[in-house]
Amino acid sequence: MNAHVDEIKRLLDQLGHQPLEALAKELKGADTVWAAGNGGSAANASHLAAHLVECGINAVCLNDNVPLLTAVSNDY
Repeated sequence: MNAHVDEIKRLLDQLGHQPLEALAKELKGADTVWAAGNGGSAANASHLAAHLVECGINAVCLNDNVPLLTAVSNDY
């Protein structure tokens, strides 16, 4: 397990902050960030949307609103 965590840390250090700052800027400029997932990823999408809202970004998780999820899937 420690080797896995060490590898993730190494990769994140390589990535640096610039790509993350660019992503944050794009998200801040979006009208709405939509998140969705299937199975366990639905929980991750809900968690992501909650954190984005905490940061002042308008975010909606489709999995948190079943009527909205089915309406959007029906339209598209």
